[in-house]
Amino acid sequence: MKKDMDYEDRFDERQKISKGKACVYGYAYLAILSMWFLIIRDVLDIEIFSNTMQISILLLPSFTIIVINMIINDAYDALADNLAKIVITVFGAVGFIMTVFGLVLMIKNSNPLFSNGLFNDDIGGVADGICFLTMCIIYWVHRIRAKKKITNEE
Repeated sequence: MKKDMDYEDRFDERQKISKGKACVYGYAYLAILSMWFLIIRDVLDIEIFSNTMQISILLLPSFTIIVINMIINDAYDALADNLAKIVITVFGAVGFIMTVFGLVLMIKNSNPLFSNGLFNDDIGGVADGICFLTMCIIYWVHRIRAKKKITNEE
């Protein structure tokens, strides 16, 4: 594969369609959850998340939905591209560290899930770590299964 190809040219038509569908699902989640947050916060006048936690709870799961959907539909890896493996493995490592350190800090500092009626920001870090870790696990499980399937067909 030529190195000077545009990034999008590295994907076939089926992959491009799958990527588009994945984005629709992720953005639909984002729109529905944003509306839910706005109704709770502005209409019902109930604060349950701090501002930083709202961003984390809205954006990262949406991104996770997009990536997982692309992985399952074989649209995450570009044709003959190794960068995806590196990026997703780094995501997994970061996710593992965020989850473990977040849980350790919450236990060590006896942080409750709620403080002043809001979810504690530490739980947001743990949730983010779980999202990163989930993307990595699903990617590698999917690759291993795909490789076994190819091996069994031969």
